[in-house]
Amino acid sequence: MVVTALDYEQIFATSPLSILIYQDGLYRAVNPGMTRLTGYTEEELLKISFADQVHPEDRYRVVDNTRRRLAGEDVPDSYEFRAVNREGDVLFLRGFFSLIDYGGQPAILGQLIDITRQKQAEEMLEREKSSFLTIIENLPCGVVFMDKDERVIHQNVAVTEMLGYTLEDIPTAGESLLKFYRDPAYRKKVEHIWNADAKKPVKVRTFTVACKDGSSKEIEFRTTFLDDGRIVIAIFDVTERRRADEQIRVSEAKYRELADSLPELVFEMDVNGLITYANNNAYDFFCCTKDDLKKGVKGIDFIVPEEQAKAWQNILKSMRGEKLGSVEYMARRKDGYTFPIVIHSSPIIKDGRTVGLRGIIMDITERKQMEERLKVLSLRDPLTGLYNRAYFENEIERLESGGYSQASVLMCDVDGLKIINDSFGHDSGDDLLIAAADVLRSSLRDSDIIARIGGDEFAVILPNCGQVPAERAFSRILSAVEKYNAANPLIPLSLSVGFATTKRPLDLRDLYKEADNNMYREKLHQSRSTRSAVVQTLVKAMEARDFNTEDHAERLLVLVSDLGRAVDLPKQKLDDLRLLAKFHDIGKVGIPDSILFKPGPLTFSETKEMRRHCEIGHRIAQSAPDLALIADWILKHHEWWNGKGYPIGLKEEEIPLECRILAIADAYDAMTSDRPYRGALSHEEAVAELKRCAGTQFDPRLVKKFIKYLIYSR
Repeated sequence: MVVTALDYEQIFATSPLSILIYQDGLYRAVNPGMTRLTGYTEEELLKISFADQVHPEDRYRVVDNTRRRLAGEDVPDSYEFRAVNREGDVLFLRGFFSLIDYGGQPAILGQLIDITRQKQAEEMLEREKSSFLTIIENLPCGVVFMDKDERVIHQNVAVTEMLGYTLEDIPTAGESLLKFYRDPAYRKKVEHIWNADAKKPVKVRTFTVACKDGSSKEIEFRTTFLDDGRIVIAIFDVTERRRADEQIRVSEAKYRELADSLPELVFEMDVNGLITYANNNAYDFFCCTKDDLKKGVKGIDFIVPEEQAKAWQNILKSMRGEKLGSVEYMARRKDGYTFPIVIHSSPIIKDGRTVGLRGIIMDITERKQMEERLKVLSLRDPLTGLYNRAYFENEIERLESGGYSQASVLMCDVDGLKIINDSFGHDSGDDLLIAAADVLRSSLRDSDIIARIGGDEFAVILPNCGQVPAERAFSRILSAVEKYNAANPLIPLSLSVGFATTKRPLDLRDLYKEADNNMYREKLHQSRSTRSAVVQTLVKAMEARDFNTEDHAERLLVLVSDLGRAVDLPKQKLDDLRLLAKFHDIGKVGIPDSILFKPGPLTFSETKEMRRHCEIGHRIAQSAPDLALIADWILKHHEWWNGKGYPIGLKEEEIPLECRILAIADAYDAMTSDRPYRGALSHEEAVAELKRCAGTQFDPRLVKKFIKYLIYSR
């Protein structure tokens, strides 16, 4: 087929490319594609220099290539450059140039392709990649990316700061195994787990990792296996959390791909506040779905209504470049649940202008709960829930300066608390303190300030309360105590109460001292009766725990009395000996039933616990005037003649005579009575056992007198 000049003209005119002929610095011919590209008419282009339309930064290069081509030098036939159209817009072009003869003179034939959109897309992709890497680099956790061959292709700065290793130190997963886990056995275990996770991934693993400086850390690895074979690992230093076993534990999040592997919520929004991107964690975070975000959701829609105006103002400030730092809000999920969050955000800049906002959201519920607990602990007594002494002191200062003309102060002290603690344990003592707090709460007004100011002391400020209302409050407290004791006869509550009232210019500190003095006088008046009541309570508790105690005590009184008379003890000593026989085991009220009534032999630790009843009984007796004179005997009633007893290890005459008498009588009665762990022995068997233990456990002379007494009495 022959192509005519007319055909060439038709191709030139209809080609989708922009075609030009350039000679002597001017256009000689242009096709319609050139007019569409540049915005100029054909007549205007033929009057314009081609070089003037080239971008100033590329002009020298294009003109130099043209000059060299016209000179016959070897230059590239195709290259990219920028041009400026009639509107002043910058165009990215790819030109294909060749040397031709035009009108008998050398000329340049150029064919241009507009690649502006391609270039803009490449730049946008690069910016998005940079933005993502910026997020990764600024995360507080370490992030590692590996390809499908387990080569490390990127790690952020946090990894190096955490472990000391650079990308060059750990280029592959295999190299990290060698350096992270220096013990071969542990390394083999980790490698086995890693291989298993590759087949059936487990999102979270924690291992002990060797750092570059030789130290070790507990590191949590959160791994995501992507569909294309790549692996994303988020790394957290949980060393301190493991050591302290802190109550604050981060919730496990599901990491999927790239930003979705992070536990925080990552988001982007446009200038109108619409969310344009959120990682998958957002769906659980705000209880929403992908469809919810696709419909067009504003970021402030997830903030409680009363804070939305403030949130929008902060969004605008951040977009203007103001540094807000961390900002806290109350968030609202789709289901209506609210919780505290903190947001870190920064503007998204494209082509020199702000097009939106990018940030990270963290749930700070646990932190807020801890702050609230600490706030409560700073004002409240943790046992009773009443105000503490520090709050009470502050209230005194506040009320003195608050214009009150009248007030009363009431002081309370729990009687016999030490005996209860020593006998029944501190749990029972704590229960008694809680009961005292409940009595005060139920007897006083909501406006009254009730505080626990010491171990067993309570103080109350009654604002705007005179003498008569204070006396009524006093009566209500006593009535509440009686009501409590009627319902709880085992461990009765006894309160010493004193109060004081003033109409003078308010000086609560003086009033506090006066009420305290009144309470102390009340305590002195009833201290002996209170302690006696507590002791009687302990006796009842002891009898209630052992069905045989009362019969045992009666038999023991007869045995010790007869043996005491046999060794010529005076009447006063016999009376004290009988008191010892009755109360020598009072310390057993502090021994657990599981030990006291165990049917079989006691273990070493159980025996050690059982032997504490001597010391417990000693403390109880010292606290009760009626028993104080036998407190020393209660402590020593399990000492042995040969020094192998407890708790002191006394021997022979070092052991009080009364204790030696009690030991023989108590042993005989115990042997001839049924016990949880065995049946009763016969008289003959018990006597034989006493003879066997004479000189070791028992005073041998007293054993002879006791057996002689038994023979005469039978």
